Amino acid sequence: PEPGFKYNMTDAAAAMGIVQLQRLCELFDRRMKLVDFYDQAFAKVEYLKRPVTKPGYLSSRHLYPIQLNLEMLSITRDEFVVQLQERNIGCSVHYQPVHMHSYYAKKYGWTPASFPNAANAFERLISLPLSSRHTLKDGEDVVAAIEEIVKKFKK
Repeated sequence: PEPGFKYNMTDAAAAMGIVQLQRLCELFDRRMKLVDFYDQAFAKVEYLKRPVTKPGYLSSRHLYPIQLNLEMLSITRDEFVVQLQERNIGCSVHYQPVHMHSYYAKKYGWTPASFPNAANAFERLISLPLSSRHTLKDGEDVVAAIEEIVKKFKK
């Protein structure tokens, strides 16, 4: 409801972070195996767009956000999330556009229509499960659930 926060890292969080840094390459490689699996599974599907990293750049890939092609589905993004949850697939919706946060909407009178491209993207975005703890089997479960949902709700 108000702009800005100040978050100081605790000593305990810093100590855990230092230990995790020693495993950075290992944890990144694990996450990238799942990213590569998702990339291959979704490479030629019409019902979603997958994230793209520009050539010559390296992404931490801390998220795997997809954009649903809602024109091909008879459900909304939120209904798609519920369908994933019903199949025991945890997913999230990240990064609500700034103009849609209550503080900025109230202060400046912004509505979703004020920035239609951002609002349109937000209505389609879902972050799939991705961490160094997820296995390829977990990824297979995610892909199978998405394929099942799309088959059920395809226009």
